[in-house]
Amino acid sequence: MIDTTSHATQESYLDQGQQARQSRLRQWVTLLLLVYFLICAVAIVGDGFKLAIGDHSERLFEFATNPFVALMVGIVATALIQSSSTVISVIVALATS
Repeated sequence: MIDTTSHATQESYLDQGQQARQSRLRQWVTLLLLVYFLICAVAIVGDGFKLAIGDHSERLFEFATNPFVALMVGIVATALIQSSSTVISVIVALATS
């Protein structure tokens, strides 16, 4: 039998596979870094709201004794800010203060 694949062709296949693995690894590392930056940004926004509101957070939540009103406020806040993660982090920061 005659070997029709040359040594150079085999090496190029190996190089392409290695490049594909490196590309996938690079994409995963980039994704993880972006998720980390998103979490840090959300935490910073929550801390900023906590500093801006201070001790007045109890007064902000007095109107939300009715669950339906609280739901509507949450929906409107999420629609205005366009980020449910940010709204949740702000509410958690305000509720814990």
